Amino acid sequence: MTVQILDTIAFDEKTSGVLLTPLGFDTQWVEEDRRVDRVPLLWEGSTALQRGYTAHWAVRERELWLVSVHGRFRLKHGQPVRAEWVSGELRIGLGAPPDELYDAYMGIYRSQIRLDIDEGLVAAAWRVERLL
Repeated sequence: MTVQILDTIAFDEKTSGVLLTPLGFDTQWVEEDRRVDRVPLLWEGSTALQRGYTAHWAVRERELWLVSVHGRFRLKHGQPVRAEWVSGELRIGLGAPPDELYDAYMGIYRSQIRLDIDEGLVAAAWRVERLL
């Protein structure tokens, strides 16, 4: 499988890669972008972006938000939405990405933030350090 382009997330005043993608989205808030004047993403036809879009997320006061979607999809109303449909563990890579793209995709960063998400709310957060 080709290493996939990561979504991004703003957390603690920094933007980093979401190491588990895609988080998905609720079709109530996102639709296929059929505009004739839509500019396709550079990687949209690539095997590195099989889902056909990238998303930008943010954590704001313990809430997970879907801020924007680019590529084959877009936010229906053009405004960020609280991601109440997301539950589970979310991993965020910290610092410079590893030299190898595969390592970045597999989450082999020196440090990570792991968030426990329950219906769009951050229930717990912890930092993980790789010692070796």
